[in-house]
Amino acid sequence: MKRSLLRWSGVAALALFIGTGSLSAQTAFSIGDSVGVNTNTTYPTPFGDWYKTQRVQYLYPASELSAMGMGAGDITELAWYCNAPVIATDIPGLTEGYTIKMMMTATTDLGAAWEEGATIVWGPMDFTPTTSAMNNFVLDVPFTWDGTSNIVIEICGGSSAGTYTDNGVVAYATTAYNSSRTFRSDTELSPCTYSAAATTGTNPTRRPVTIFYGAVGDECTGTPDVSAAVSSAESVCAADVFTLSVDAITGFGISYQWQSSADGISYSDIAGATASSYDATQSEATYYQCVVTCAGSGESGTSASVWVGQNAATDCYCIPDYTSFLSGDYVDDFSVADISNFDTGESGDNYNDFTYLSTDLTIGAEYEVFVDCGPSWDQGIAVYIDMNVDGTFSADERLGCTLVDAGTGGATYTIMVPLGTAPGTTRMRVLADYADNCTSSMDQMAACEISSSFGETEDYTVNLVDGEACNSVTGLSADAGSTSATLSWDDMGATKYRFAYGQVGVPASFTNGQTFGTSVTFTGLVPGGSYTARVARDCYPDGWSAAEEISWTMSLREGQVAQEVLVYPNPSNGNFRIQLNGYATDNLVIVITNAIGQVVYNNSMSVNESITVKEISLNDLAAGTYTLKLIDGNNVTTRSIVIE
Repeated sequence: MKRSLLRWSGVAALALFIGTGSLSAQTAFSIGDSVGVNTNTTYPTPFGDWYKTQRVQYLYPASELSAMGMGAGDITELAWYCNAPVIATDIPGLTEGYTIKMMMTATTDLGAAWEEGATIVWGPMDFTPTTSAMNNFVLDVPFTWDGTSNIVIEICGGSSAGTYTDNGVVAYATTAYNSSRTFRSDTELSPCTYSAAATTGTNPTRRPVTIFYGAVGDECTGTPDVSAAVSSAESVCAADVFTLSVDAITGFGISYQWQSSADGISYSDIAGATASSYDATQSEATYYQCVVTCAGSGESGTSASVWVGQNAATDCYCIPDYTSFLSGDYVDDFSVADISNFDTGESGDNYNDFTYLSTDLTIGAEYEVFVDCGPSWDQGIAVYIDMNVDGTFSADERLGCTLVDAGTGGATYTIMVPLGTAPGTTRMRVLADYADNCTSSMDQMAACEISSSFGETEDYTVNLVDGEACNSVTGLSADAGSTSATLSWDDMGATKYRFAYGQVGVPASFTNGQTFGTSVTFTGLVPGGSYTARVARDCYPDGWSAAEEISWTMSLREGQVAQEVLVYPNPSNGNFRIQLNGYATDNLVIVITNAIGQVVYNNSMSVNESITVKEISLNDLAAGTYTLKLIDGNNVTTRSIVIE
């Protein structure tokens, strides 16, 4: 384990002595404008000894080298200035087998992988950097640069059997691309051949200020002859990174400026895109061109443009990144509506595209989902539908999630495509994640961000169809006595209906069931108790309708009802009911006013039953809080209602 990190309390001197100790007769070119230094424990640095071993790569675009006046020819020497540490004892120690390699490359970013194929130009040799001094490396084999390719410098070395001290403190420049790639370890046996992931937190957009000793380039003249702009991709998704490039032009004083345009006519500069190549992203189809300027002549040339298309959002669904094979963690069975995909087993792939399997789902209807996992490990299994067809699965598009216990025969839960969803064909995602239990906000499974290295994702196609054919029940009413109540509703032409009811505030009292008729009677109820019930119709094969809800209060004794005013649902969408229990009057006036006292509803009714229900429809009103007044002569009852 590393010792405690030392906090820096001062600013290290940024000395850039060119040529100290140099044996080269060529010209020194300092690449990168210093904006800071690393500390004795941070990166990047060419002199890394905070860990026992390291492999680093630094990328230098040809445009940056040419802009400093460097031309094609032999590079005979490299150098880095090692600053004095703030604390005198924090000096870098010996690196065993210190090795420098170089190569030319077309890559413009080191973010994806190590660049392989570099050749040794210095070492391997045990080396200890000198602080407060330029550390020069006269290359054992001069490196010949063609003047147009980008250059990668690789430094590696150290021994897991050795010791660690501190990193050398070196000035760094910042870049708009990943210009450095760092791996450091106390246990790696062969750092110079290490090929796995880079170490996070090592500042990949910082690169040490480096001194190259090379040939002076010819100064540019006239109008630059610019090649046509090209793109590494013809059409992209919003998250894709693609590379724009023109051929690099040799000569001192050449500069580049990339521009973009929506119509191919009016162009604007892209901030930071000032090299012969540029890594870009976009959210819409765009034209690109590059303006190349010669400082000596003051003249500019413009490339032919390149157009990069934008893929449809539905072609850009993410694929979750599991870091391990299935290892028994998979969706074995899945069914919903007309999709039945059973016994799929362990295919070996963490992602499986079953979009050739499809079903219709009626908007507003409920469907039972059955899921089962493999026999070895419990899985959290979630279902998403891209309801707005934007190519992403957002948190509010997750329709259900359940923990499936391995070997128990699976689990069933209900999903519903919300009312208001637009009809159309879209993607459904079923996702299993070993580390997720669906029980807390921190454990909610994201459709692209996997919390575990184990699991499987399956995609299907669903056709969302208009829910008008599966409307909820109408005419729902309650006839209550003291110990029993009968619900009745209009005949909706359904084969069966399902219901749930219970006493308000008594969760254990809730009961559900099904009936083939248009009424149901509940017995054994509590006199004077308040009850609520929901009724939904069967819309086979499209699941169940949305549930219709009703509330009522039982009589205290047969023929008597406690006086009560109920408003439900509240809040509502403007459609709600007023229920009067135990009132009798020939002229009850109903008045509803808005927040500034304006009357938005005025009506009267007779009340001559023990329980009277009045349906109100105000769905054309703006969202807000309104005041309901029930006026019976000199008696006024007031309630607040909320419309969302």
